[in-house]
Amino acid sequence: MATAISDVGVVGLHHDSFLGRAGTGTVDRDQKGNLTRLVCGAFDASKLPTSGTEYTVTWTEQKLPKTQLLVCQHGASPESSFVPAGSARNQ
Repeated sequence: MATAISDVGVVGLHHDSFLGRAGTGTVDRDQKGNLTRLVCGAFDASKLPTSGTEYTVTWTEQKLPKTQLLVCQHGASPESSFVPAGSARNQ
């Protein structure tokens, strides 16, 4: 089930920043509550996350701040998707 999120920020390991905590999106979680996918946007088409690259992603979900290391699954404009580092969906 997708849950709406706000205040999304995406920061690369070399400090390249996207969205500046101004993005919105959704997170999908499994039955145990583990994040399985995060989709967010809107990205400037001239500066997109790179597929297969790890990013620290921050967001607000149900008024709680969250931070997780995620891998870009699909970098695009207006939306990009991310999955947990090491997940089967990232292989």
